[in-house]
Amino acid sequence: MNLHAHCFVLLLLLMIGTLLGIKSSFIVMLNALGYLVTTIVNLGARLYNQRFKWVYLHCAGQILPITFYFYMAVTGYTVLIPTLARSYSGGTTNPDVFIGLLTILIGYLTAGFIMPLFNLFKHRKYIYYGMLFLWGLGLILISTPIGFPFREAVSPQRYTIWHCDRTFTRFDNVIRKQDSGFYIHTYDRLGTRTVKNLIPQMENATKLSHECETEVFCGIPFYLGLYHGNRDHSVWIPGDRPRFPKKPVFTLKSSMILSKTSTSTIKRYTFTMNGPSRMSIHLAPVQGTKVLKWSLLTPQDEIPPAKIKWHGRDLYFINFTVGKRTLQWKTIEFYIDIEGGPAWKRPYMMDIGFVAQYINYYDSHTEEFKNLVNSFPKWTNVQHWTSLYEGYQF
Repeated sequence: MNLHAHCFVLLLLLMIGTLLGIKSSFIVMLNALGYLVTTIVNLGARLYNQRFKWVYLHCAGQILPITFYFYMAVTGYTVLIPTLARSYSGGTTNPDVFIGLLTILIGYLTAGFIMPLFNLFKHRKYIYYGMLFLWGLGLILISTPIGFPFREAVSPQRYTIWHCDRTFTRFDNVIRKQDSGFYIHTYDRLGTRTVKNLIPQMENATKLSHECETEVFCGIPFYLGLYHGNRDHSVWIPGDRPRFPKKPVFTLKSSMILSKTSTSTIKRYTFTMNGPSRMSIHLAPVQGTKVLKWSLLTPQDEIPPAKIKWHGRDLYFINFTVGKRTLQWKTIEFYIDIEGGPAWKRPYMMDIGFVAQYINYYDSHTEEFKNLVNSFPKWTNVQHWTSLYEGYQF
């Protein structure tokens, strides 16, 4: 009766999934099909009238489905565990919950037609005691160093450290803030909790998430725009100024009014920049303005939608990448056309940040930077380089 009930539940799930157009519902079909085929054979051969002989055929019918589910489990764990560990949503999602749900699904499909057979054993209570013992042993092992999730060779905890030099300039060309230090970017929801007691410099660590209220992309030289999601779990350590083998250049070449009416003003800003192989622009038009055109794409008036909003303003993260390290930097020139409407009240039209990433220039790292990187434990993987951030208002 238990086996029939389980098969009925699977068929019900299969029917609902089919009606909803869920193609992956075939997974449930494999299990139910194996049971239905062996049940029909058992009824036709009258094996139910012979003591326990039907059990052998029943178990044989579950070999292929269970093998397939084990294959799914191994593939799923191999792919999902390392990919889900990379969180870019600020740790708001717990990957352990998803892995747990996957495990429950695999367990339900593989054990649904096997567990009821345990009731046929004379001393079945010992089987249940053994399973309970293994469950308790697993909880104990999780609480010991054996359950620590990171290993040096196969599963290190990943960090990226940027030795930053930051300068913020107002629209009237007055420097309003300048500092330097080390930004430790984390990739999982544990953040720096696993290393904060192992690294002496962590005593001075603070968060820069409060600067997200006043600075474009928090004033942090993010390598990718999606890194912005982990800002609340990453930390800043004040430090010495980094050394750059060659300073980049970012300048406003010209600005001109293209058109002006009683309700709108369109200005073109032309910029030039010269820097290393990895550079980026953080752009945020102020309230009441919008980007009309730029020379970064073809066609030039095709502006991609801003996926991130900042105080109701559009945020654009623009990457410039060259696949070769060289000090013979190429000068890049581009323009941005911005329209200011009736709601535009500020003396400038945009906040813009210029970022230069000095990847692979290890010979220019300071001793303080090297000491910080070397202080991380062996079970971590630390990418590190120097970065420059310059914030402007134009």
